[in-house]
Amino acid sequence: MYLRFIGTEIDERTGRHKGIFTLAYDLRDSNELLLYEENLKNLIRYFDNNLPKPTRFSKNKNSSHKNTISTAWFKDSAVMIMSKVWELKNFLERHDVIVEVLQSEKPGYIIYEDDYQIVVDPF
Repeated sequence: MYLRFIGTEIDERTGRHKGIFTLAYDLRDSNELLLYEENLKNLIRYFDNNLPKPTRFSKNKNSSHKNTISTAWFKDSAVMIMSKVWELKNFLERHDVIVEVLQSEKPGYIIYEDDYQIVVDPF
């Protein structure tokens, strides 16, 4: 099973719902957090250090990342990463950011895969 965490806002660049990391970056950059709330920065740092950056976002090798409609989904079997994703979701929701969880067995054509996630072109 694959999981995708999305917000209610539409990303102007992609025309799709913002993903959990975009939501986290938006909150981090909003200046709405109190100085002592380092937990968000620590969570972002955790993902930067432990979640591989996908090498492909398109079936076409020459396609720009900015022009793709692909989406990233987490593998529910990636226990440690998933625990941190749920922690991030809970943090965002404590700050009034709505995060929905989508589930799918087959979210699209897989164009990138690692131990924790897939990137797909949606069906």
